[in-house]
Amino acid sequence: MALFFKVPQATVIIIERLGRFHRVATSGLRFCLPFLDSPKQLPAWGQGVRAHFNGDPILVELAEQQTDTQPRTIITRDNVEMMADAAVFWQIVDPVRAIYEVDNLPRSITDLAVTTLRNLLGATTLNDALGARGRINEGLLAEIEATSRKWGVRVNRVELQELRAANTEASGAMLQQMSADREKDARIARAQGERQARRLRAEGTAEALRTLVEADLQIYRQAAAEMGRDRAWRYLLSLKYLQTLEHIAESPSVKIFLPGGAELDPVATGLAGLPGPEALAARAGRSDAE
Repeated sequence: MALFFKVPQATVIIIERLGRFHRVATSGLRFCLPFLDSPKQLPAWGQGVRAHFNGDPILVELAEQQTDTQPRTIITRDNVEMMADAAVFWQIVDPVRAIYEVDNLPRSITDLAVTTLRNLLGATTLNDALGARGRINEGLLAEIEATSRKWGVRVNRVELQELRAANTEASGAMLQQMSADREKDARIARAQGERQARRLRAEGTAEALRTLVEADLQIYRQAAAEMGRDRAWRYLLSLKYLQTLEHIAESPSVKIFLPGGAELDPVATGLAGLPGPEALAARAGRSDAE
């Protein structure tokens, strides 16, 4: 090895002295003692290192790297064969542990991802796996991160790349299940929307009724203050009677036969000589202002 050497950006070199770990050479121009110091050779990695110094792989990548597992057949808990593979995005944060704590880091991460994926899918049914892609990703990330942390590796994310049934019959069942789940979600959303609309309509109706009752009560109080409670009560009943007739008359398909003679006497008696509701409301407004 030369007396001076350059280490590229985002890489390091593990320097050994007389066969034992000595130091980590980071990016830049570095110095080593010939015959005493030598770079750690990593020929078995094949990934995560770059060729340098006469083609020998010694540069350890510190940038994020991706490891893809090959599609594999996995049997779910309900004995359905599925094809699944995942992509693991990882990064070396401790080069010393990444070199000395595990024999072949990239291969170990791949094997760990395959084993974890098989365990997670093997513990679920086909229906659960169809709608649990996010949960499976989270489970893979947690399991792989827990194990690879002791290797000096940080796992940034794990993503399922493929998740499908291995045969046509199971694929049809998968599509039917996905369609049924979407329809169920749509029904739930519609039901929630209708329930919300009914609640809002009921609240609006209750608020309108409350406003009408408060207005009638205000008119009654004003009338009672001017003419006594008994006459005010008869006045309010007579007024409501006429308002009801007006509401019924708004329908073109309804014929109204007004009573005459003595039947209208209570109404006439209740309204005779009394101020109208607008006048009472105006007086109530002036009273409140005072």
